[in-house]
Amino acid sequence: MKKNFMHRFIVLVASLPLVFLLVYTGFFVTQLPMITTYATNHYSNDEASIYTHEQLCKLARITHAYTVYDHDFNKVILQEHQVLTEHFANSKEKNEQLFLVNKNDVDELYRVLSDYDDSYILDEKAKLHLDDVYKLLENVRLLALIMALVSIGVAFGVYQAYGLHTLLQIFFYAGATTLALFLISACLALVNFSSFFNILHSAFFNNGSWIFKPTSLLICMFPEKFWITLGIFWISTSVAMAILCMAMTRYIMKRQKKNKT
Repeated sequence: MKKNFMHRFIVLVASLPLVFLLVYTGFFVTQLPMITTYATNHYSNDEASIYTHEQLCKLARITHAYTVYDHDFNKVILQEHQVLTEHFANSKEKNEQLFLVNKNDVDELYRVLSDYDDSYILDEKAKLHLDDVYKLLENVRLLALIMALVSIGVAFGVYQAYGLHTLLQIFFYAGATTLALFLISACLALVNFSSFFNILHSAFFNNGSWIFKPTSLLICMFPEKFWITLGIFWISTSVAMAILCMAMTRYIMKRQKKNKT
């Protein structure tokens, strides 16, 4: 009995890197530009914004690129300047500096844009939060790479030491554990998504650094429904991969059993 318990414990521990990768697969999908484009096209909140829906979507795409990939804030500044000039083109509130500033001088552009509040631009607080998100994503990608290498090493070691059946058990446990994690997460999110969202953020960011006014540009681009949509993509992808993992291992186990008989 003790031997059986140790065997199960080894299988469970060995499955944890794979659980991380299954969870990360869905997380990776939420970072794809096409997913952000889909979610912002459907849920960017132009009713609370000074900008049109089309302008918000343009800003959202460039903000997503800054946060997830290129981290080039100059592109964000240029896009902000473009939509601001569009917004104020026929307005009495027009700021002449906005139209006269040299577009090739990014520092001067930034100085002019800094005169506007967070409903017009991504202010310093928003930029700092996006920088924190970028650093977090970089760390998660590095951890995913490490876990992939660990999973390969574990799979090879387990196969050599215990054989194919135990290796298949690890894959099955990984799928089952991933399903359990997402079932719990989905239940918590359904009870109160805002609280669940805040708990997740408080685990990774300084207290209150992710809280912005409902009329701020950042929230108008990425409102609550945007994050719910990304959550659905995340859960759907990871759960599908977990089920596939379990189904494939079950199928191979049955084939093995059949061949032995």
